[in-house]
Amino acid sequence: MKRIFIVEDEAVVALELKDHLRRMGYEVCGHAARGVSALREIPLSAPDLVLMDINLRTGPSGLDVAERLRETIDIPVIFLTAYSDIDIAERASRLRCFSYLVKPYDPRVLRSNIELALGHQEGAAIASERAHVALDVLDALEVQVAVLDGQGVFIAANRAWTAATGLSGGDANEIGQDYLAAPGRAKCEPTGDALLATLTAIRAVLSGVLAGTVIEYGAFASGSPCRYSLRISALPGKRSGVVLERRALSDNGTAVTAAA
Repeated sequence: MKRIFIVEDEAVVALELKDHLRRMGYEVCGHAARGVSALREIPLSAPDLVLMDINLRTGPSGLDVAERLRETIDIPVIFLTAYSDIDIAERASRLRCFSYLVKPYDPRVLRSNIELALGHQEGAAIASERAHVALDVLDALEVQVAVLDGQGVFIAANRAWTAATGLSGGDANEIGQDYLAAPGRAKCEPTGDALLATLTAIRAVLSGVLAGTVIEYGAFASGSPCRYSLRISALPGKRSGVVLERRALSDNGTAVTAAA
């Protein structure tokens, strides 16, 4: 049973909400009539969703409460108000609330918004868990892997990639860095003609002209000459991006693997 916390300073409205929610099959896990008590009680109640009156009589407003709650917990908030005001709506939007209902509201509309908010939150949690699993899998690989978005900006890199880049003390491969604008600063990365070929290939993959390619190049990592193989391929799925897979090569051209 999903748990809902109510922040409402009108006692009659709060009782009506509690009745509606219980009839809909939700558990009302708490009620606060003031912003101060809401800030104290909501984290302790651990609700799945908060119904928040915007215009509380004293103390912090519902908008203030929601803003402060976002610093500590991530739960959907549905704002309730007796007044439709563009400034309030814009601030509520900036707080990324799920919806904004003007009183009096149809209980069926309220239930629809609650179900949508809970479904959205559950979907986001599943997506986050999948992302963490994907990163764990990448970190377990010996091959150095990094991902660029559609603009050529690093959005992910596994431990092997960052460890190899860290050998030079370079910072070109940090998340959020534009590789196309500032490439080749780490000693294990291509330079000269190989760098030009790499950037050309990345742009071709991003534009859809090229599905992928492999570039071999020489570099100086840890003060010694090394050879690397860099595979450039399109990010699987609908999202535009590039996957970079880098391997150190031995003298006979085979990939070097870490010792067991």
